[in-house]
Amino acid sequence: MTAVNAGQGHALAQLADHLGELRRCAGLTWRKLGVSAHFDHTVLWHAARGRRVPTRSVTKAFVATCRREIRRRLAQDAPVGPQGELREGRPFDVKIYASRLLDLDWESLWSAADDEARRDE
Repeated sequence: MTAVNAGQGHALAQLADHLGELRRCAGLTWRKLGVSAHFDHTVLWHAARGRRVPTRSVTKAFVATCRREIRRRLAQDAPVGPQGELREGRPFDVKIYASRLLDLDWESLWSAADDEARRDE
């Protein structure tokens, strides 16, 4: 992981937020994510904390594992993500939100966070 200085972090915060949302939408605990992604669950937890840029391999495993689980749940019409939440006063359509998370360009998000951290080293 690349360390982040106090004054930086917009791209890293965005990556971390999206990773956290992806995991929640997949409905995976940190331990289940760790087992499926073949990384220690604490490494994955730190990746979604936003204090340091996770390695590319951690990010790829995190995203691939969550994407697989979300697709499996959508195919089985099983619940995905936080059910029944309200966003901006309207019912939250989890399936649309899950589809948007699946379509994110994760490589670009990671690259932007990594570039940002390296600029400020």
